Amino acid sequence: MVSSPNYDRLKALINSSVKPEGFEDAQEQTISTDIRDSVDAVKALSDALIQDVSVGQSETKLGADQWMNSFSTDTSKRMDLIKVTKERHEKLRAEMASLYEDGGKMSDQLVSEVDASEKRNSTVTLVTNPIQKVAVEVDVGLYLVQLAEQRNQKREDESKRILDGLNAAGQDHADKIHEPVEKPDPDPDPVPDPDPQPNPRQRKRPWPPTPDTGGGGSIPSVTGTDSGGHSWIRPTGDEPGSITHPISDPKDLPDIDLTKTLVNARMTPNGPVGGHMPADVLNIDDPAWRAVPPSSGGAARIVGGTLVAGSAAGAAGGFLGRGGGYGGIAGMTPGAAL
Repeated sequence: MVSSPNYDRLKALINSSVKPEGFEDAQEQTISTDIRDSVDAVKALSDALIQDVSVGQSETKLGADQWMNSFSTDTSKRMDLIKVTKERHEKLRAEMASLYEDGGKMSDQLVSEVDASEKRNSTVTLVTNPIQKVAVEVDVGLYLVQLAEQRNQKREDESKRILDGLNAAGQDHADKIHEPVEKPDPDPDPVPDPDPQPNPRQRKRPWPPTPDTGGGGSIPSVTGTDSGGHSWIRPTGDEPGSITHPISDPKDLPDIDLTKTLVNARMTPNGPVGGHMPADVLNIDDPAWRAVPPSSGGAARIVGGTLVAGSAAGAAGGFLGRGGGYGGIAGMTPGAAL
């Protein structure tokens, strides 16, 4: 079972009842507006009393006017300070809401139903270089474990980025609580590009073309021959990744990003056909998470709604983010102020 402390902490935070720009913030906005209106009303009365000459002039009136002037000045300063801190608070909550939204885009699952369905076979074919038609065979159990671990690492890194962002936003808010919020320039001067790029249509293409690995590394010991462009070039003999010796050791997959590597595609004269790309763990809306494997062969199909877990998904070992309880934002104690 993989460990997901950052994701567990972030999920607990996102699933809490109080959310930035939620009901509590709206309620606070209403209360804040009512208070400002009340203070403005009192200030208006004091200004009216100062300007009232119907009572004539006396030491009492002079003293009252001086006190009212002092009250009016102090009130204006206090209201300006409240306005600044309120703007700072709203800016913080907006930044937090954006980070919350990023956290909600990640998938709880680490193995999709289509991934798990590969257990019907003993190996999977990983396309490490579609341009050069290079592929390797990998033990399906190793593939599923390594895929889950790589997805989990990406999710952990993204969770840490979000948690660190929340802490940084809170600290910045605390450090600048009495500083006015910078207003964006409504009409900024255009900034020239320090390194302008030529028009893509006018750019000369390199020849021969540079192979695109598609995010996955290639096996440096690849040998074998291309059968007229109708099959993958695989390692041969006893080399890891060959048909007879599929990769079964994690150290033989050091440069392959399994989260971006095409699986079980067939090579044809027109290029790779079929297979599937793993679903993006950072995008819960990736249709690949809702893909349902066919009962026998063929391509997976996409269905609407939420992915329905099946027996194949259970067989994969249930690679879901689990772990301890929430200990605060990025290690902060529960209830601590940002």
